[in-house]
Amino acid sequence: MQAVVNSNGHNLLIGRICLRNHALAKGRRRGGAVGARSVQSGILTTARATAFALVFASSAALAGPSRAGLAEETYINNGLFVISVANKIRKSCEDIAARRVKALNFIFHLKDVAMEMGYTRAEIEAYIENEEEKQKMRERRNAYFTSKGANVEDRESLCKVGREEIARKSPAGKLLRVK
Repeated sequence: MQAVVNSNGHNLLIGRICLRNHALAKGRRRGGAVGARSVQSGILTTARATAFALVFASSAALAGPSRAGLAEETYINNGLFVISVANKIRKSCEDIAARRVKALNFIFHLKDVAMEMGYTRAEIEAYIENEEEKQKMRERRNAYFTSKGANVEDRESLCKVGREEIARKSPAGKLLRVK
């Protein structure tokens, strides 16, 4: 038995079975005659579909998602890098503030993307809180500031980069605003 999936990802086989069972129940409500054989057939078909769905779901769960670790996910890490750059600028510059709603929406978007990739909330939180990964991100962020001519210890040079990011409307600049 093969599952037939439409373009929306819905299992048409189970949909047909549900429609058939709905029609059987509807016929009974209207006083229509429903033979014992058709009811028995509907029950068996539903049982087969349920068994198929359970076997399919359990085999998919046992196999697990085929994916790399979050450290290997370029889109997620680039997003976290943007947040790291904007956060460092925000913390270093008194005249630059975060666009908090945009930043939070972006963070939630990254979490949603990671979950769509098959990662659990626990895996995402563990990755975000991992000290080694945080250190790698700090090093990447600091190298970026150095490439822009800023010193990580010099607030004014970071503020200059921050104002340039905002003016360019870079991804990090979109998460910031001048007060």
